[in-house]
Amino acid sequence: MIQKKLESFISGYLKTNNFEIKNWSVSANTKQGFGDYSSNIALILSKKIGQNPMEIAEKIVESHNNDESLFSVSATKPGFVNFHISIDYYLNILKSILDEGTDFGKPAKHTKTANVEFVSSNPTGPLTAGHGRNTILGDMVSNILTWHGYNVTREYYYNNAGKQMRMLTESSYAEYAKKI
Repeated sequence: MIQKKLESFISGYLKTNNFEIKNWSVSANTKQGFGDYSSNIALILSKKIGQNPMEIAEKIVESHNNDESLFSVSATKPGFVNFHISIDYYLNILKSILDEGTDFGKPAKHTKTANVEFVSSNPTGPLTAGHGRNTILGDMVSNILTWHGYNVTREYYYNNAGKQMRMLTESSYAEYAKKI
């Protein structure tokens, strides 16, 4: 979004001055102190009209409406146009994120459904890390699908009667007794 606005500023300058150039760019700046973005427009334009690129860059800077709170513009040798993004721009983005609360980034709800089946920790022997892991993974997959707007049915299989539960109780107690 910000890059499009910067490109629009350059395009507006070119249109106002009746220049037709297509091979210019606005890109994120990697060198500290030269702005957040920079453009090679003055360098490209200087080849076409035969003027000093630094003079062209300064004319572009002068054409910027300083009332614009989104960014400021500067020129650096050999003729780059640098854009400094306002802190207010970033604060407004952060505010919009906070205003959305926990729904930020959520896609729109849709009518798709999902059935997630996962097993419980009802072993016929001692508990393993896999029992806990698989239960957590099933619940996590369900939560991710729910967050993405699916109507999720969780099927958590367990057996709470008979020999399996006695074995679970005995194996849990045996592990506990070893630690005492």
